[in-house]
Amino acid sequence: MKQHLGLTAIVLALVAFALFAAMSARAGDRRSTFGGDEAQAANAPASGSSSEPASDSDVDADSESQGQESDSNSDAIIDVEGDSDADADKPKAPPPSAKELYDGLIAISPPAGVQLPAPPASDHSDWLSVKVGYATMLVPPGWTIQNQIGKEGDDDQTLGLSPPANDIYIELRQIRNSDSNYMQTPLDLASSDYRSTPDRLKNGIIFGYQPMVIDGAVGHVETMNQFGKTKNDDGSPTDRIIFWRGRWEQDDSIQKVEFNANFAQDGYEKFAPVISEILATIRISGSEADQ
Repeated sequence: MKQHLGLTAIVLALVAFALFAAMSARAGDRRSTFGGDEAQAANAPASGSSSEPASDSDVDADSESQGQESDSNSDAIIDVEGDSDADADKPKAPPPSAKELYDGLIAISPPAGVQLPAPPASDHSDWLSVKVGYATMLVPPGWTIQNQIGKEGDDDQTLGLSPPANDIYIELRQIRNSDSNYMQTPLDLASSDYRSTPDRLKNGIIFGYQPMVIDGAVGHVETMNQFGKTKNDDGSPTDRIIFWRGRWEQDDSIQKVEFNANFAQDGYEKFAPVISEILATIRISGSEADQ
């Protein structure tokens, strides 16, 4: 009996050892499988990429395609820059002549009403020269400055003068960069001012008008009573006025000069000739330093 029990124990021990060995072997196989899958996943190429080396033909094709794209972009840039440079280098059209400016206003309306007489051919060597901005003017000897607004270099300058008798007052004003030249010219602005003159004459506001171009500045002359009426509020007579405004283009902008003569209403016949002569001496320069 004891022999039988001892033999049974030995058999059971052997069976247990065999089972333990089998389980250990299976666990080792499982660990090896998991490790291989993880390594394979870590070393797998990214989706959409190829692990095969590119052939020489593929490399040449890619280089040629990139070269063509680069050339196309370069051509586009050259074309754009070329168009821009062409516009920038395009020369500006020369300014219209005095006759073209005058004819542009005459096409709207011929002169009408009271007219200034033509200036006489006189010697002005002893006349005095005055300036405001880009504009200069001559006045007879003995005239003196009665009013001055602004100084040299200011955008808006005015100078008023009278003779010793003080029976007439003449004023010259220059406004620098008075108007933009964007899509408009001095003639456009002068034409806009001039279009209303026929109606102003018809309505008795002015006594007459006439186009006048002086040294490239285009405008028109008007003769009228001050404020467009015969008497002031206190019953005293208003002054008679002769007014001219001229525009020209300079420094990439439109410049403006204004001439104004004031005198008694009954003094037209006396002063009209000298006003016409002084008005004709106005000159426009390229800069204030030129004067």
